[in-house]
Amino acid sequence: MLCPSEREIGHRDRVIVMRDHLVNVVDAPELSDFILPALMRRGPLQIAVSTGDKAPLVAKRLRHRLESQFGDEWGEYLELLGRVRELAAERVPDRDVRRTVVEVAADSDLLERVRCGELPSAEEVLAELLGNGGAQ
Repeated sequence: MLCPSEREIGHRDRVIVMRDHLVNVVDAPELSDFILPALMRRGPLQIAVSTGDKAPLVAKRLRHRLESQFGDEWGEYLELLGRVRELAAERVPDRDVRRTVVEVAADSDLLERVRCGELPSAEEVLAELLGNGGAQ
């Protein structure tokens, strides 16, 4: 990455740098091989916002809005859904039933439960979804 103070890098030097590395000039996208989006992470959830380097400040502000809308509970929720999905793959032989179980879990009140501090195990969630704890 080149900062504005390094922007005067000569064409010959830039070609040498480009031979072995991708280049990002912070305030000159036309000289860059890539741009960096504003990234929001909550565990496995990653949301990237980019304005194509037209308005980085707007991307940053949008990222801040997303951070307020997607709290830390989203990371816990997605980790739990992932464990439910893995457990269903092990215990539910029918592919269509497995898909339905994961869809119902995603559409359930599970996020709200996690948001309220309840963190059921994947076993408990799968048992609830399959009824009476029986695996199919």
